[in-house]
Amino acid sequence: MNNFFWYTFSFLSGFCALTFELLVYKIFSLQFGTTHGAGATVLAAYLLGSGLGIFLLGRLRFSILDKELGFALSQGLAGVTVALTLPVLKAIDTLFVPGILGSSTVLHYIIAFGVLLLPTFFLGGAIPLLYRVMIRKENNRGKTIGAVYGWNIAGGALGTVCTTFYLVPTLGITTSNLIIAGMLLLILGLYPLVSRAAERSSKPPQTGSERISPKGFLPSSETIVTAFLLGFCGLTLELVWMRILSTFLPNRNYSFGIILAIYLVGYALGNLIISRRILLGKDRAGRLAKILLGLSFITMTVIPLTRLLPDLLYLVRETLISPWRQVIVVPGLLSIVMVFPATVLMGMTLPLLVSLFKTEPSEIGSEVGVLFGANISGSIIGVLLAGFIFISTLGSLRTALVIAMLYTLTGCYLLLKGKKILSKKRIALRAGFLFLALEIFAFVAYPYLPKPLPVSVSREESRDDELLFYKEAASGTISVIDDQKTGIRWSYINNSAVCGTTYDALKVVRILAHLPLLLHAAPREVLVIGFGLGVTTGNISSYPVEIIDCVELCPEIVEAAPLYASFNRDVLSDRRVNLSGGDGRIWLKHSNRTYDVITCDPTHPALGSGNLYTTEFFKLAKSHLKEPGIFVQYFPLRFLTPDELKRAIATFHDIFPQSYFCLGLSHGVMVGSTSSLSIDPQLWRERLRINPARSDLMKSSLARIYDWLALIMMGPQELTQFCHNIPLVTDDKPVLEYPGFNSLHPFTWSRNLDSLMPMRNIKAVLRILTEESKQDKTFLTTLERFFEAKTLLIKGNSALGRGNIDQALHYLGKAKRLNWDDEEIRNFHQYLSQLRAAEKLQQYQ
Repeated sequence: MNNFFWYTFSFLSGFCALTFELLVYKIFSLQFGTTHGAGATVLAAYLLGSGLGIFLLGRLRFSILDKELGFALSQGLAGVTVALTLPVLKAIDTLFVPGILGSSTVLHYIIAFGVLLLPTFFLGGAIPLLYRVMIRKENNRGKTIGAVYGWNIAGGALGTVCTTFYLVPTLGITTSNLIIAGMLLLILGLYPLVSRAAERSSKPPQTGSERISPKGFLPSSETIVTAFLLGFCGLTLELVWMRILSTFLPNRNYSFGIILAIYLVGYALGNLIISRRILLGKDRAGRLAKILLGLSFITMTVIPLTRLLPDLLYLVRETLISPWRQVIVVPGLLSIVMVFPATVLMGMTLPLLVSLFKTEPSEIGSEVGVLFGANISGSIIGVLLAGFIFISTLGSLRTALVIAMLYTLTGCYLLLKGKKILSKKRIALRAGFLFLALEIFAFVAYPYLPKPLPVSVSREESRDDELLFYKEAASGTISVIDDQKTGIRWSYINNSAVCGTTYDALKVVRILAHLPLLLHAAPREVLVIGFGLGVTTGNISSYPVEIIDCVELCPEIVEAAPLYASFNRDVLSDRRVNLSGGDGRIWLKHSNRTYDVITCDPTHPALGSGNLYTTEFFKLAKSHLKEPGIFVQYFPLRFLTPDELKRAIATFHDIFPQSYFCLGLSHGVMVGSTSSLSIDPQLWRERLRINPARSDLMKSSLARIYDWLALIMMGPQELTQFCHNIPLVTDDKPVLEYPGFNSLHPFTWSRNLDSLMPMRNIKAVLRILTEESKQDKTFLTTLERFFEAKTLLIKGNSALGRGNIDQALHYLGKAKRLNWDDEEIRNFHQYLSQLRAAEKLQQYQ
């Protein structure tokens, strides 16, 4: 059989393996949450299964023809088990609910871990089986494993791109899984067609033709330890890169997919370079040592890059406005600079180690099982230690320095091991000792090293930023920034803003707190999904409720809550508050408690909270509401196209037919109930009057009943019309996690406002009012004035979003004349007038 077909099979196997890994990660995030632990479990299980497959199948002895059939059978079995894995995982997940197996997360992890081992075992076995097929054709171990593994990893890179940009968002998880299962079965199906050619070309392997002297080999124990260290360093460094880049880039699936793809491309290229016999000479141990020193140097460059890359991004930000540049070019370039050079060198190391491993001719192929098994064992340890200990205790930069030291020490050891140290080796040794000294110095000087922070921090001329809080936790890098000029604070987890004290940010979280509690007749028990820095919970505490349960995905951010004490009413000291760490969806799944009110304030679905915007989640939330019960959730208007926003709204309305869409200046909020909603203006006036947080409500123009009623954009009837025949968002096809490139267009927010405006109707407000209030003509006249003025404010906002200040001023001027009582409109008009005057002054100058 022609080598082309074997390498094609290797490529396809790698494509399927990485695609399967990403699909399983999606399933695990739904079953265990979008926590770091879930991701680490998937990666550890995937690596362990692959490692077992490589080790055990690599040590089996086959006849010449059986090697080819063994590879085909392994891929066929992989196809069958891949097809079954997702349905089995879903079936098991249904058992771990209250009333059946309960909420034993550990037991659930163990069972899911075991299920995942079987398909990954056969997928991993492709490497040693293909190696055994090809070694008799190439007669060079370094070249053969470099080609087999290189094409396999290249397939994985393509699988990453296809899964991220097409398979999951377009076809869904289930269909994508069946496609890769079919591809693996196709490999088995094609084997009979080419087996005759394999028989004609079969001959015993001639391992003796590879020219390498016995002095060129390393002792088996040292080679295995080196392979282990390389796996440990490689995966640890991958997590460090991901963490650092996640503070510079939007935390989208697209960014993650591109970084991973470039990592794999570099690794594949390094293997393929070895497959061309480059660097395969007599002194392979010396060349491996120099590669490790090169890795040490490149790893050290992460420190200056942490400072230089965000500076560069900020300088060229005007040229990166187009959506495709933001999605592809930015993460691609940053990954090429920080990740790609090191991964090319990493890719060279394993083929060199295979060629250095002394093996008897009768055991050819077993070296791949042993070395790859050791390498994967190191990778698993690296994933667990880096993810749960190193980054959270040492920080990402010091973790990188530890890895650099390991590379340096291993490289120097290999250089010193030789009996003769030639001049070139002396130069390499001196460089290694210099690297080690620099690494130790940088490790000690860590407080003075640059911290990975979002690009905008300390670079905007109009701001004077001070870092108030910084912590690298297992779940993300947390930073709190205070602008000394304006007093505005921003909080980030990686590069995702989770809380700010701007006017519109505070207004929407206050709506999320007060709206459901004003609507409910007598709320007693409340659940908050997304505690953040406690602003929503603090406003909820102003009501006489008995229990406030809170769940926070990144519990370490709570340590920064005291910095927001003036906004969250020092809520952590409230005895009614019960705070838990973890994924809110999983917390609901494992709980049998019900609530009068559930308020959910997730981040944008494209930034990691997509599992909180699906049909399945809304059903889960509804099942935990008492009768009557109210559920309220944040809906972003930015970074979603109008069609995507419509799908999100339709999904909520499908589960909560009695729902309303409200607009808090620049953010959306949806509220749904288990029964029809009604507002008694007199009751609301009294609740607003006596509320301890009234001063905060006044700051957000939410202190009067008219302010609240004017927020309503659509009621049940309008939503039914708006969402007619709109496909829903499901766990299987989480389209909101992969918004179209046009969602990044500068006018997206304005386009979303424009798509909502035709449905805005005061009739939706009138239908929610009590019959008695509808008889009060004075009340209705004032309500109509507030509602129309807010409509003009929305139109002005839309015009401002398109950059048309004059049109925005026109609308705001009309709104101010119509309703002078609305302080929000007056302040916004004043702000636009000042903005326009500044523009004219700048043009004049």
